Amino acid sequence: MPNLSESVNQRIERYATTSAWMIATVMILLLANLGRSQDDKDPGPTTPSASSTGDTSILALEKIQQDYFEQLKKRDRIRQEFKNLEDTFKQTEEDLQRINSDTIRNQLLALQSSLQSQQFVDSLNNIPNLQNDMRTLPAGNTSRTRLEVGRLQNRMVKGKANADLNTAIKQEELRQLDSASQLIVKRRMECIQNGIGLQNEWFAWQQDWLQFMIKYWIHTDPERKCNRSKIEARLKVLQNSALEDYPAMLASAMLLEKLGRYDEGIALTDKVLAAATTLDSTALYTKSLLLYASKKEKEAKVAFQSAIKIDTKTPQNQWLRAMIATSKGQWSTAETELKPLLEVKSFELETRRCLALIHSVRSAKSPKEGTKGVKEANIAFDLEPKHDWFSYFVLSHAHYSNGNAKESLTQLDKAEEKAQDEELATCKLLRKAIENQLPYAWSFERGCLK
Repeated sequence: MPNLSESVNQRIERYATTSAWMIATVMILLLANLGRSQDDKDPGPTTPSASSTGDTSILALEKIQQDYFEQLKKRDRIRQEFKNLEDTFKQTEEDLQRINSDTIRNQLLALQSSLQSQQFVDSLNNIPNLQNDMRTLPAGNTSRTRLEVGRLQNRMVKGKANADLNTAIKQEELRQLDSASQLIVKRRMECIQNGIGLQNEWFAWQQDWLQFMIKYWIHTDPERKCNRSKIEARLKVLQNSALEDYPAMLASAMLLEKLGRYDEGIALTDKVLAAATTLDSTALYTKSLLLYASKKEKEAKVAFQSAIKIDTKTPQNQWLRAMIATSKGQWSTAETELKPLLEVKSFELETRRCLALIHSVRSAKSPKEGTKGVKEANIAFDLEPKHDWFSYFVLSHAHYSNGNAKESLTQLDKAEEKAQDEELATCKLLRKAIENQLPYAWSFERGCLK
């Protein structure tokens, strides 16, 4: 996040002279960061056009875009409320200087005590969770943990009692102020309380914002199985995204890589990086993938190393690293990157199919890899709720790599029934290899777009 402005820093320095102002200081810091969110640009919404194709993927993309527009509206509302809070601080600042500073300190301490009391309540309410967690501990640690939880509970009960007493004392001092002074102090304290609530709302907004990359991900054709027309249709929809829809920009960059339009994809990753969001590592991995594909290895390595330094450890990043490894024929590295994704439910199907293809490629040097490929392909097939051409193609490829040409052709027949355009051409290449007993390896770099 950018640094605070000089005027805010000066204000904070003035308030920080006593511990009573620490609450206000923290709020100003957090809210100042809020006002400078992921980027400082105003949203430039456009209305996404309705899809006339009826393609469920296209309709899903349009829905994600609409949700993102709503997300930007929430951000703008939070920004406006932040500005209102700043205005309240400015309006009461001169009035506060006329009230005895010790009195002000006491009133803010009253608020602090009240907040501490609530924290004790929250912690006490969490005791049952701690006790449930104990059941998963080794037997030797159970008695000790129960003792510690009991002591913690006693400390929190005492702490809450002290906080409640402190609150009552300070509230009594507040009643001794004249009505005008009471109003000023109450407005100030309400502002702080609202700021804490706004801080929590902002944190929730950021978590929701991170979900959009996950929502777009499945539409980026991570398995490289879509034909050109499907990819171009998705790109057309993504062009209607908001100017600040950085997840949509990365989704577009990934799709452009499949079409070989590397420079356009790199330009989009640079736009995301210029915004300095939490998607920087994903943008750098995507840029590295594009640079490797365009044979700019030196620049690709720089982007890759930069991504590693700030990696946010998302499944998307792990998949991108695996794709970079496959583009360089580093099968062991790719397998190492993919295996943890088997534990991520939303990634398991695609991961197993990708592993099946990797094992099939490696079977030329190690026959046992062919058996592994068939196993992964069968598990993936069982996970697939609705089979498309690629489900059968992966099975066919795996069986052929494992030396079972008959079963391979059976599955390939089913793949060709569902395939279109480049998908069908890819099936024909595999059929030609089977009929002529020639080696065949799936191209991870371009998928079916050869």
